[in-house]
Amino acid sequence: MAKFLADENIARKLVVALKKAGAEVTWVPNTKYRSASDKTLIGIANANGMFILTKDRDFIEPGNRRIITTGVVYLAMDMPEDSIAELAGAIAVHAKSLQGKVVIMASQHTLIEELHFPNL
Repeated sequence: MAKFLADENIARKLVVALKKAGAEVTWVPNTKYRSASDKTLIGIANANGMFILTKDRDFIEPGNRRIITTGVVYLAMDMPEDSIAELAGAIAVHAKSLQGKVVIMASQHTLIEELHFPNL
């Protein structure tokens, strides 16, 4: 089962939908880590084998990508209400195959990249 650390900027409806789709989700607002730094959240996700689910672009910046060990799902758009269940199902089903990846989901496309860039 895929495990996620859902950032504070993720809507409660998506968290609930992910849980219904079978994912294990820890939502930051329900923890003592509300308003914690990105580095703190990365540490929690790494220690617990969780993917980070966020709308915060900072998590896909190179400095943070270097220290994330599981993966990031970055939502670069707002989800229409009628698409939340479908999105949650897709994330939950494909999460295991996204180990070590960054998934950038935008309104018209999804981009999947390696989490760590090769050293050049």
